[in-house]
Amino acid sequence: KIKDYERDLTQYQTIIKDKDTRFNELQQKYDEQTNGVQSIKDEYSSHSNEKNQQIEVLENELEQSRKLLEDERILIEKQRQEHMKTQEQLEASLQERTLD
Repeated sequence: KIKDYERDLTQYQTIIKDKDTRFNELQQKYDEQTNGVQSIKDEYSSHSNEKNQQIEVLENELEQSRKLLEDERILIEKQRQEHMKTQEQLEASLQERTLD
């Protein structure tokens, strides 16, 4: 009977050892996959941050261009008003000379 118990004990120890080995293998695979997922998340986050920074830069450039265009529009409007005023003065001067 003792030999049967020893044999059973050895079998159980072997089974437990095999299960421990298998568990450790699965744990290692899980850790590798978790690290892989985290790496992908980090890469995506980094890539996403880069894209967000690029978008922000482009938005800033767009806003600067919009301001420059608005300034240019205001300048052109002022010049147009000055030209209109000069044209009116020339027309008035021309009419005065015509009347004389």
